[in-house]
Amino acid sequence: MNTPKNKKALFEQLQENRRSVIYWVKAVHVFNSPLDEGKYEEKLTQAMAKMSSTRDKLTKHNLSSNGDLFGILEELQTPITIFDSVIYGDLYAAQKFLEQGVDPNLTEDQDRITLLHFAVQRQDEKMIDLLLTAGADPSKKNISGKTPIDLAATYGEKGNKIKEKLMQYSVQSKRDKKKH
Repeated sequence: MNTPKNKKALFEQLQENRRSVIYWVKAVHVFNSPLDEGKYEEKLTQAMAKMSSTRDKLTKHNLSSNGDLFGILEELQTPITIFDSVIYGDLYAAQKFLEQGVDPNLTEDQDRITLLHFAVQRQDEKMIDLLLTAGADPSKKNISGKTPIDLAATYGEKGNKIKEKLMQYSVQSKRDKKKH
C-alpha cells in the first residue's frame, strides 16, 4: 500500500524533475549553439521523460499533479544563473558565466554554499576542474563550517579522489599567493 512517505517522495521527485525541465528549456533557448551537437535538446528530452515517468506514478496512485504547467511557465521567466548551470552540470553555460566575469567563489546567500560545494555534491569532476581553474577556493566554508574538501570526504572512493584534487589545488594556490 502507498504510504504518505512514498507520496511525499513522489511529489518531491516531480518537483526536482520539474526544476530540471525548466533549467534545460532555458538552457536550450539561452545557450544553444551550432557547436553543441544537440546536447541541450538531449538533456531536455531526458528531463521531460523523467518528469513524465514521475507524473505517471502519481496518476497510478490517484494523486494529482495539476498546476505544473502554470508553474513551469512562470519559472521560465526567471533568468538562468551560474548556480543553475553548476547544479545541472552544464559545463558550457558555467564556462560562459565565468568568461563574463562571474566570481567562481560566489555563494548562495543564506547558507553560504559556494559553486564548488554544489559541484562537489554532484561529484562532477569536470565542473570542479572548471571552477578550480577559474579560481574557486576549496577552503571556503558554508554556514555549517564545511568546506568543499570536507564535503568531498563524505562521498566514498570517488569523493576521496575529489578531496585529494581539492587539497592539492588548495596547497598549490597557497604557494602561488606566497610567491606574489
